[in-house]
Amino acid sequence: MFRIHTATGTLMTAETIEALHEMVRSHDYKKGTYVYAYLHVIRQRASEHGPSEYGPSERFLVGRLEGLAEVILARAR
Repeated sequence: MFRIHTATGTLMTAETIEALHEMVRSHDYKKGTYVYAYLHVIRQRASEHGPSEYGPSERFLVGRLEGLAEVILARAR
């Protein structure tokens, strides 16, 4: 899932992000490589295109992805 979105640079839907949160918590997922690479692409896209790239709802989704990365990082320790 992360690889496809990373390659295309598209933001995941809210439903996908919520499903990932549930999966990470229920399956003790600890491998953050793909989510970190994806966040790097999303952040880079936002910085290249400026604040108009993402509206409030998209910025909220990015925040949810960042929260997901934090959960994965905490589990990996």
